[in-house]
Amino acid sequence: MEPDLVIFGALHRDLVGVLEHEHVSAASNPVEFSLSTGGVGANVARAAVRSGHISSVRLVTPVGEKGLDGDIANVGFADIDVCAVPVPGTRAGRYVAIMDSEGQLVSGYADTAACNTVEHGALLNECPASARTVVLDANLSPSTLEGLVTALPIYRIALGVSPAKAHRLLPLADRIELLICNRREAAAMTSLPTDTDARALSDALAAAGFETHVLTDGQAPVIVNDADGTASIDVPAITTTGRGTANGAGDALSGATIAAVHAGLALREAVSSAGLPAASGILRGS
Repeated sequence: MEPDLVIFGALHRDLVGVLEHEHVSAASNPVEFSLSTGGVGANVARAAVRSGHISSVRLVTPVGEKGLDGDIANVGFADIDVCAVPVPGTRAGRYVAIMDSEGQLVSGYADTAACNTVEHGALLNECPASARTVVLDANLSPSTLEGLVTALPIYRIALGVSPAKAHRLLPLADRIELLICNRREAAAMTSLPTDTDARALSDALAAAGFETHVLTDGQAPVIVNDADGTASIDVPAITTTGRGTANGAGDALSGATIAAVHAGLALREAVSSAGLPAASGILRGS
């Protein structure tokens, strides 16, 4: 049986360096690097399956013209149907992140040319007729996002990805059933200062057309806006431990929340019972 939850998004290498000391700009900083398989789409797919709310998911991912690197094709994807779509003239994606000694992001750099170049038709070819929920990663280009949203009039979930790319979702607001984003992405979409009160950011997202959304804000409460109004869900105190960093924690929250909603849970319950525990696991290095 083909999966009925389909994620369109990035799968690539993550090179993450954790600083040994306080970051010094314009200087060589000692770090401990680790190499892993990442990408927003891939992270969300893995968290969805690990949540226990679904048994399988399809990840449709644009990759470089040479296809997936052989050593990452099957890493951590035992229960994920990975459909790689090679994009001519592009190379394999990469993400480099520098984290401080507490595991928080200092700066990140994404090379996602394949996602930004792929045509929506090539991705649609890998979407099964059984799909009833689709997830759209804003690494995809505006035209590809538009094409997918238009061609798939089913339950559509969008992920903000980054402040530099979240604005791509604005023209699609009236056709997105659920938006998941963080404070910086919300500020970018609403043209408000990043220190704007979270409730005001949520109100601005709703005014922009994203009536149902989840707005994360680090250790501050998660704002959920749905048909019942706006609610704040407290985030348990979490300290990064061992190899844990914040890298991928937001994706984990998104993936587990999406799986729970897809399985029939109410959005607020999905965030509190599935999304937040998944994010906590990343921060703790599990």
